[in-house]
Amino acid sequence: MDQTTLKWQAPSRPQIKTNPKFYSTLGVLVLAVCLVLFVAGQFALIAAVIAVLFATYVLSNVPPERIHHEITQSGISYVGKVYLWDDLRSFGFKVRGGYTTLLVNTKEVFPGQLILILEKVDLEEVKRLLLPHIPFEERLGDKDWMERLMQNASKFLALDR
Repeated sequence: MDQTTLKWQAPSRPQIKTNPKFYSTLGVLVLAVCLVLFVAGQFALIAAVIAVLFATYVLSNVPPERIHHEITQSGISYVGKVYLWDDLRSFGFKVRGGYTTLLVNTKEVFPGQLILILEKVDLEEVKRLLLPHIPFEERLGDKDWMERLMQNASKFLALDR
């Protein structure tokens, strides 16, 4: 029998509230791009751009569901699936969208990383439970080059100002 050592509930993803001006600015930008694509005859790309706009709107306005996480003696339970210690490589922490997240790298290609939001959970307790089984990577939560590029681009564009 698998004994649970820590369990908690948290949102499935960070929800970032956006300013209404963000949508109007983004809408004008998307309209301009769609007009250029229409002139170029790229109707499939127009559909893709509109789909991305719709997904952005939905993800920022629909609250995330709350999911159950567990750390047990045999592994981590994440979205109803148990990942055994032998299937996991390393872990680290990162702050995303105002939430502290636990990042756990897996040995599998998909998912390559488990992202668990830690809400009302002691980081030191999580670290204490995981360290005997998988190594801690201090830099795992650092921003990679793509995240830095996107952050700089969002500051430059400033759609919500």
